[in-house]
Amino acid sequence: MSRQLSVIAMKKTLAAVFLASIAACGGAVGGDPTATSEQPLYGLGSTARAWGNTSGAVVPVCWMNPNDHMDLQIRVREILRETWESYANISFTGPEPSLPFGGLWAPCSETPGRSVGIAFSEDADYRGNTAGGGADGALVTLIADRALNENYARFRYEVIHEFGHALGFRHEMQRPDNWNGNAAYQCGGDGTDSGNYASVTGGLNLTATYDVNSIMNYCNPAGFPQDLSLGDIHGVRAVYGRRDVKGVLYGINSEKQLQWYRHDGRENGSFAWAYGSGRVVGTGWDLKQLFSGSASDGVLYGVNSENQLLWYRNAGRVDGGFRWEPGSGNVVGYGWDFKTLFSGGDGVIYGITPVVPATLPTGIGPGYEGHPASGGELKWYRHDGREDGSFNWASGSGSTVGTGWGAFAQVFSGGNGVIYAVTPNGDLKWYRHDGRTEGSFRWVAGSGNVVGTGWAFPQLLGDD
Repeated sequence: MSRQLSVIAMKKTLAAVFLASIAACGGAVGGDPTATSEQPLYGLGSTARAWGNTSGAVVPVCWMNPNDHMDLQIRVREILRETWESYANISFTGPEPSLPFGGLWAPCSETPGRSVGIAFSEDADYRGNTAGGGADGALVTLIADRALNENYARFRYEVIHEFGHALGFRHEMQRPDNWNGNAAYQCGGDGTDSGNYASVTGGLNLTATYDVNSIMNYCNPAGFPQDLSLGDIHGVRAVYGRRDVKGVLYGINSEKQLQWYRHDGRENGSFAWAYGSGRVVGTGWDLKQLFSGSASDGVLYGVNSENQLLWYRNAGRVDGGFRWEPGSGNVVGYGWDFKTLFSGGDGVIYGITPVVPATLPTGIGPGYEGHPASGGELKWYRHDGREDGSFNWASGSGSTVGTGWGAFAQVFSGGNGVIYAVTPNGDLKWYRHDGRTEGSFRWVAGSGNVVGTGWAFPQLLGDD
């Protein structure tokens, strides 16, 4: 909802985050569903005061009434941890931020200095609101009416949206580049709530253009979106730095269900798994291949029996929720018949074509001639539509960037252009593709070096 925060909207346009004067955020979600492009996030600059910089931010949070709706208080913390805190280097804390998870959030009367206060409204179908700003922080008021029942989607949305304002972001439709005088190119409202739609100058564009999928966009096609858009993620990271949720794993069981896990003991090897690990987050996953396109952002790719490449983004990748972004399951490629597929990060996908052995002539004339061996080529692609699942590929996608890759037992990414390959006798070879960003046939000197022996494992995984 809108809030008079000095923030502008986020997706790709996250503008520098500062809280200055916040405007009451209100306005029906859903009007003007005409936005067509998926693009930026906007805010900060002279419109809001940031809580930190790209090295991170500590945001003190407090309760206006600490005894009010304890069940909702718990959910607010969980939702923020699943969204803003999981994507960017932001910590919402109490008066003692050095304690685990930033400590307990205290009453606002006991929280000195700049902070974000939280209150709950008992009004029926209340629209969330953020007010305040500048050196004093902000006050976020959230719906309590049936918030954990039929209004939960609205409640979750408002927690994320209002804290976007508190972090310094305005509504996406308030970007000046969305307005031509008094007319909006997209999402201009019906004139009854102009304060939440009208252009606001002075903010920073952290992304190139308007983002219809932004959590800060009233005309979001999802109505009440339940997570940040990929543009929002890029924008908030541009302001506060990056934090990735690691340890997320997916598996397809014998019933073709997709199961989610998160290993919280990944740093010390302990037997610690997130609550809900093993949850079913998808059904009907009858795929030949499944691989991650960006683990921390929840992007997955699959190849079905018709060799179609399918795009998905799991919006519930932090907590194992059965939530998928609009467009999940889109066909983004045809003819994906590869021996091996793996991600190179940043939308880059590598595929190794199947090896076809040479054949000898069986006679004289058409249909009897032999054929030389083929296949084993390393193909490069870059999916520029990875943020929204659109059929948009970089120029040069499908280029051959290597030959003779069909003989390897396994091939996987090591991240940042590094590729490892295992020979049939167990030698581990190292490569680094310097042409990773544009698909050129350029490899670092030393590519092909043997860096290990005895790597006769049935399966190996790397980090893209």
